[in-house]
Amino acid sequence: MKNFDVPYVQRCGVVSRVLLVFLAYITLLASSAVISIGAYCQECYGASPAFLGSVWAWYEAWHEPFVCQQGCTMTIRNNATQPSSNEALSNCPWCCATRSAQYDTGSDLTTRPDKFKLQILIPLYIYPDLDIDDSLWKAVVDAQSKVEITAIINPHNGPLGDTSDPRYRDYQKGLQALRNAKVRILGYVPTNYAKREKHKIQEDIDTYIRHYDIDGIFFDEAANIAQHKDFYAQLAAYIRTKTKLKLVVLNPGVPTAPVYLDTQRSIADTVVTFEQTYDHWIKASGPPAWVYTLTASRFALLVHTAPDISAMKRAIDLGNMRHYGYIYITNDMGANPWDTLPSYWQDMVHYIKQLNETR
Repeated sequence: MKNFDVPYVQRCGVVSRVLLVFLAYITLLASSAVISIGAYCQECYGASPAFLGSVWAWYEAWHEPFVCQQGCTMTIRNNATQPSSNEALSNCPWCCATRSAQYDTGSDLTTRPDKFKLQILIPLYIYPDLDIDDSLWKAVVDAQSKVEITAIINPHNGPLGDTSDPRYRDYQKGLQALRNAKVRILGYVPTNYAKREKHKIQEDIDTYIRHYDIDGIFFDEAANIAQHKDFYAQLAAYIRTKTKLKLVVLNPGVPTAPVYLDTQRSIADTVVTFEQTYDHWIKASGPPAWVYTLTASRFALLVHTAPDISAMKRAIDLGNMRHYGYIYITNDMGANPWDTLPSYWQDMVHYIKQLNETR
């Protein structure tokens, strides 16, 4: 080996460092440009071109959104270093965390997108006092002939098993009207973000099976991180192997780990990945690239406090662009924004019907 003199070695070291810094700078510029273009394509056109799509998928896997598992007032994506994002995170009433390591490398998300027509997933948390006023439930029944509707019922923060309770009778009448119109019906079951005892959840499922003729279960307060996948996989298996129910819907209300929609494990048929106000919805970012590998029927959107018809249409258009198959928009607000129909219910049904006719 040649014995270089010290000055020569020093000069080589300086040159090497300069070259390394230059290459790192060029790489940073190139990756930033590709990511920016990929984000633009995804937001504006629903997906990135083939090459950019692969780069964008890699980027999403390593730069994941900030979400709150328990109903944070805001979903933040890919901007944790910005002051506005830090402020939002610090003001969040729940424990926020990045979705790092939530993607399961064993997932096989291979279902291809289709031309799934928009449907309505309505939290029908309206008491069916049909002897006094049946107008709201009747409006849902009548809309089924124009748009496919799936209604979530919640008799008593879950099922009501006491058949002597007058509320039980009223619900049976309301459900019969929905069934006659061929509205699909889901029974509400809370899970407390995988903290509720599993046997109590199964008891709720059993009560729905015994006393209510429904099509599936709507798991509310669902966890969105991959570490709880076994909890929900066991519940889904219980439904599919021991009952005649057909549908399993999870509602974390925020972006979820792909494993919950993995076609091999089949934990959920549909996941509600957004449940928030209209103002939050129009400011939210588009979904990660893997979402577009699945049919739109796997994703549901619930938006409340949308003030008028114009806002309702804008929210639906945005949901349609962001690959949601199930949508519900309301101007209801407050602690329970699902206890009445929106004032523009008929306009929403008509607008979704028009969009479906153009597909």
